[in-house]
Amino acid sequence: MSATMRPGGMSVTERVLPYLAKGSGALDVGCGDGAAIGIRCLYAQDSYNFIAMELQCFLRMYFFSLNANTGPFVQVSGGPVIYADTRPEMSGHGNISAGLSAGWRFPIGKHWYIEPAVRTGYPYLIGAGISTGFRTGGKK
Repeated sequence: MSATMRPGGMSVTERVLPYLAKGSGALDVGCGDGAAIGIRCLYAQDSYNFIAMELQCFLRMYFFSLNANTGPFVQVSGGPVIYADTRPEMSGHGNISAGLSAGWRFPIGKHWYIEPAVRTGYPYLIGAGISTGFRTGGKK
């Protein structure tokens, strides 16, 4: 068993609304080898000050073996999303967020990694990002 944390990252998401949103401040904590479960927090803001805050649970599967924790993966996630906006009719409202991600984890040394990923789902249409992380314990 191992745990991973992604204290930072950058992602770009095209939401159902017609504005491009830039996100950062993602924090993932997951446990497991071959398959991981965890939570993910993401803050995203577009150029019109529309803000979305997501809190998602995820299940991730690595492709190469049961002891894998690097290489290609797919991930399903879901949870609440809360909106903040300058428009009163949008601010404070929530929704369900769910999606599918695919990416590749590249190890850097014994504990660090870099992870590009793409995602699709609702209420966002598509997203792409890259993050760094620190992995504790487990097999490399």
